[in-house]
Amino acid sequence: MDFESAIENYLHYSDNNFSKRTIEVRKYELGRFSAFCIKNGVNNIEKLHKGLVLDFLSGLNIANSTKITLIVILAAFMDYLVTEGHILENYAALVKKPRRNKPVQDFLTENEIKKFYNAIEADAGPKFKDRNLLMVEMFLWTCLRAEELVNIKEEDMRLDELAVAVTRKGGEKAVLPITPHAAELYKNWLVVRKNFKGNTLAYVFLSSRGNRIARRQARQIVAKGLRHAGLSKMKRGTHLLRHSGASFYLEAGENPKNVQYLLGHSNLATTAIYIHLQRASVQNMVKNAPNINDNE
Repeated sequence: MDFESAIENYLHYSDNNFSKRTIEVRKYELGRFSAFCIKNGVNNIEKLHKGLVLDFLSGLNIANSTKITLIVILAAFMDYLVTEGHILENYAALVKKPRRNKPVQDFLTENEIKKFYNAIEADAGPKFKDRNLLMVEMFLWTCLRAEELVNIKEEDMRLDELAVAVTRKGGEKAVLPITPHAAELYKNWLVVRKNFKGNTLAYVFLSSRGNRIARRQARQIVAKGLRHAGLSKMKRGTHLLRHSGASFYLEAGENPKNVQYLLGHSNLATTAIYIHLQRASVQNMVKNAPNINDNE
């Protein structure tokens, strides 16, 4: 069987278990792998072998975390091929995964958040100021993912409750609180938004063409704001704001379970990576420990 047919069959087989985005990513990565195989004289899947997988992975200049993800994708594909009787062994599953580098968490401090917010306000023209500021408010203080934000529709905004209904990873529905300021920005944005040409969509966040704003455009807005605020961070996308909001809440002593709910984490241990210990606060904690010396 040729690679193209095998990949199409696999994705069709997995269609009910994967999101549309996951299928797109897997199709792209498996396409890269098949192109490599064909380039090296292997034109059908029956001739796959472990060495081919190793050569493909070693030729990629990517981070260990990305390589691990790629191995998982290849292993899932080959597991399907084994099940269907096309190959005898899952060669990708035999590849030793590289050690994942522990990520260095990056976030904005309270002062940096203010500088960033001011830069966003100054950069955007009258037409998009309220839209961009509303995005920032919801990324920061409701801790939304980009995918959750761009899919919000007018019917999801519940101003009487100061809340928004979102669809989370895996299709789960949740109603999350928004700030009073976010509600005001939304009202201001609606006044401008109704005048957009081609505005036939019910989505809240629209581009200049009246289409639903793309995640990439949201990221570009954040990156531009950081640049104009003079803030240098490893991460320059929307997740930096989500991370910063969660970090701010935890540093302020909020209940981690509440923050976990905002973030949509199924495991509290995942939320714990947003806790940034500061040397001064730890020293102050120990300094203020009660004196238990019975002799005094």
